Amino acid sequence: MASQRFREKALKIIHIGDVAGLGGLQNWICSLAEAQTRRGFDVHLMQPPWAASQAQLFTNLPVHAWDLTRVRDFDIVHSHGCAGFKNWKIRPEAKRPRIVHTYYGTILGIQIALRWFQNLVGWNGLDVPRYIIREALGGLAADAVIANSRKVRTEIRRYYRIRSSKIFVIPGGYSRDPDDTPKGFLRCMLGLRKSGFLFLFVGRADPVKNFPAALTAFQQTKDHFPNKYLNPSSKAGLEPNFGNNWCRVGAA
Repeated sequence: MASQRFREKALKIIHIGDVAGLGGLQNWICSLAEAQTRRGFDVHLMQPPWAASQAQLFTNLPVHAWDLTRVRDFDIVHSHGCAGFKNWKIRPEAKRPRIVHTYYGTILGIQIALRWFQNLVGWNGLDVPRYIIREALGGLAADAVIANSRKVRTEIRRYYRIRSSKIFVIPGGYSRDPDDTPKGFLRCMLGLRKSGFLFLFVGRADPVKNFPAALTAFQQTKDHFPNKYLNPSSKAGLEPNFGNNWCRVGAA
């Protein structure tokens, strides 16, 4: 009966996650949603409650503010990252949606692998343990869980106790429409030379982004391309802490 209903009208899907801005998670979510739209599905997006109301969006799909009552009209609810922390509440709110949750990594796994245990109650208060709990809740309450790699599958089974029977490994493969703007034009817009080697690292001021590793990579690159300098650019109030590595790499 469900299959017949889906044939009679477009399957309605709502993605819950951080979709504002140009980060990796935003690109993954919007790329998938836009690909589903091109296949004929009725796809909407919903921001989590902590999303900034004035944040810039880079998608033409409908984007809704946080409101769980809205999911009643959808066939599939697909949450991402930490945004599935209220998945346990969706079932009473709606009769029919299937809940899918996707992991692109685990915050706890990152903390353990990089030995940043001080982050648990460190540089940003209790945000890290709060995010870990939110991340775990998303998969625990879902009907199906997607891990984008075997490593992530192992982590969510080990750290978050997600049942292996409902985990599916699906590597990311969707990419948004390629930008055909000439690279030379973009370099001019950024005040860069039209040709030559360009070292680019993008990441928010967060220890998880591992700025020391980026500086080490830049130093190794600089050894092969002398007279090159690092020009950091960040939002006000979000300057990363480069520590003692700053002068060593030849910052401009």
